[in-house]
Amino acid sequence: MTLLTNRVYVLDTGTSLVDEHVLLSKCGRNQRTVRIPILAYLIKTEDSTILVDTSFDKPGRPDLKATGYDRAPTQELITQLKKLDVEPDGIDIVVNTHLHEDHCGNNKLFRNSKFLVQKEELRHAFVPDDNERDSNGPFYKRIDFDHSLNYDTITGNYTITKGVQIISTPGHSAGHQSLVVELRDRNFVIASDAIFTERNWTENELPGLLYDSPSYKESIGKLRSVNNAFVYFSHDMGFFSRSPREFS
Repeated sequence: MTLLTNRVYVLDTGTSLVDEHVLLSKCGRNQRTVRIPILAYLIKTEDSTILVDTSFDKPGRPDLKATGYDRAPTQELITQLKKLDVEPDGIDIVVNTHLHEDHCGNNKLFRNSKFLVQKEELRHAFVPDDNERDSNGPFYKRIDFDHSLNYDTITGNYTITKGVQIISTPGHSAGHQSLVVELRDRNFVIASDAIFTERNWTENELPGLLYDSPSYKESIGKLRSVNNAFVYFSHDMGFFSRSPREFS
């Protein structure tokens, strides 16, 4: 049997400020503001180089600056990739776990890549429902994703290549998706916003920002069914600070 040589790299692409109740519903509103990491992931396989999410656009953009996005020059997505000897044109596939601004803001930099996004997610991004907006407008911003790119829409679970599978995990958004990467001795789960924090996972605490609660709970069940899994949480600064950044 041939051993898989898949590798996963966690990319530190900046931070954002959010009210804690967005992450943890039991905190209640108007509690403290917390700074969270904004992550992307690079997957290297024998036949593909895959980028998962593209972070947010320039933090100086007025709408992003107003909500506390920040990054140092070393956290630029292109800089993070170059540290791993990867250029934008070397990315075969970009997977957008969903199309909120902190997950697709640099899509435009990868014009030669194939993008994998759930069909339902793309539909909602162009025509959001009433519960996909707040006083500042829709959660989706077309400036982030509406470019002449090669979007390949999928529905449900999807195998990208040997040992790399997309799992449909709606709930945070209508067409959210996560990934499972088979490594030598475990399965690495890129939960993205299916699971914001370790506390959401270990204490079954719902986040405060959900598109659909029943779908969210069902998606958590899907991820819990992954055997021998290491789950990487998307917006947990404590977890991120103490966790490795490279897996094989």
